[in-house]
Amino acid sequence: MTSPGGADFVPADEREWAYDCASHIGTLDKALNLAAGSAWVVVDMKKDWNRVYP
Repeated sequence: MTSPGGADFVPADEREWAYDCASHIGTLDKALNLAAGSAWVVVDMKKDWNRVYP
């Protein structure tokens, strides 16, 4: 991330921090498959933040 006004700067509300099987940032295929098979709870911090941290 660069400073505001920098050539690579992206405003906070336009940033994507999602890592999943189809993300252009990175993928977590192995971890998500392991989670599904191990009964782990995977949360979406954008949608579930208030439930995780009431």
